[in-house]
Formats: sequence, C-alpha cells, structure tokens
Amino acid sequence: MGYGSGVTRRAAEIRLDALLRTACDVIVERGLANTRTADVAEAAGVSQALVFYHFATKERLLAQAFAYAVEQDLARLDAVVRSTAPPLTKLRRMLRLYTPAAGRPPGPSGSKGGPSRCAPPSWRRRPAASTCGGGRTWPR
Repeated sequence: MGYGSGVTRRAAEIRLDALLRTACDVIVERGLANTRTADVAEAAGVSQALVFYHFATKERLLAQAFAYAVEQDLARLDAVVRSTAPPLTKLRRMLRLYTPAAGRPPGPSGSKGGPSRCAPPSWRRRPAASTCGGGRTWPR
C-alpha cells in the first residue's frame, strides 16, 4: 500500500462518516419512511451513485445510520463514565445527554448532547410518568 492509497482510504472513511451523519439528519427531518437515498445524497452534496456505492441499498444505509448513531451515543456515555467526576456529577452529565437544551440540536450533528438523531421524535419524547410493577405511577 503506497502513500496514495492510504490517503484515499482515509478520505473514503471521512466521506462515509459524513454520509452517515447526514443520513441521520435527513431521517430526523423527513422521517424514516420518507427518507430517500436521493435526499441523503443531495444533503451531503454528493451523487446518489456514491451513496449506493457505499451502502448498496436504502435499507443498508438506514441500518448503518442507526448503528452510527448508537456508536456516537455510546461514545458520549463512555466518556462520562470514564471521567474522574464524582458519581452524582456523572449522573447529571448522562441525563443532560438525553435532555436536549434549548437551541442545541441533539445527536451526532450537534456534537454535544441529545439522543441519537436517527431516533424518530416520538422515541425521544419522555412520557410524563411511567408505571413500574404493581401499576404504581412514578413521576419522571
């Protein structure tokens, strides 16, 4: 492997990462069922052929976008867990990751905080209360 192929491979990795980030953004904006590979290509500023080159099918694109979003969420959680902060501070930081702050987009594109951008909005909303064992309602 010469110098040129290593640079090309790195550029392809960066492009793939950007495509996955863009796919997450498009899924959030348009919804899972309404997301087209053409939408992802347009938003990323690349050809639809390049999207198919990397993913082959829309289903693979969506599956890899979800996997990418999960990896990003786990990396943020791991950083909090590995920090030297006291346990209560760690807990607060973890909770902040899943409570989007005003004006800050959640998920991979908004580098700090929020659940995965690939999760539909209904998955990101918390109910006012939940039941846990014996029908007792616990406030959140």
